[in-house]
Amino acid sequence: MSAIQKARAAPCKSGRASVAEHCAARVFRAVKAHCEVEKKNFMDNVLKAVRDVVIEQHALFVHTTLLTSDDVRANAIEDSDVGQRRCALGDEAAAMRAVLAQIEELRACGGASEDEADDEEEEEEDEGEDEEAVYSD
Repeated sequence: MSAIQKARAAPCKSGRASVAEHCAARVFRAVKAHCEVEKKNFMDNVLKAVRDVVIEQHALFVHTTLLTSDDVRANAIEDSDVGQRRCALGDEAAAMRAVLAQIEELRACGGASEDEADDEEEEEEDEGEDEEAVYSD
């Protein structure tokens, strides 16, 4: 007979359990409750295992194994046309930044107000429409 069974079967003569028997009974109830919860959470345990094995191992592979592979690093070369396009876009972005800086300087120096600039743009658009009408005939 185990200590737990003894604790449940025969409490002390005074009707109260000793400290050891009381602790044994509490541990027994705690283990029993834990087993009940784990039995109900079988799918959670399966999902934990899948997460640990599949997802975390995939992340480990991508972040360590793949990035430190000599074969991958040797073949990770940018194509020449992609490099040329990237440089051209970088040059275009730099030119756009320079134009924006000039616009800001003009605004700061008290250049044309925004209303005047809008009026000038509308006039240019109207002229462009007239030219299109002439060429479409």
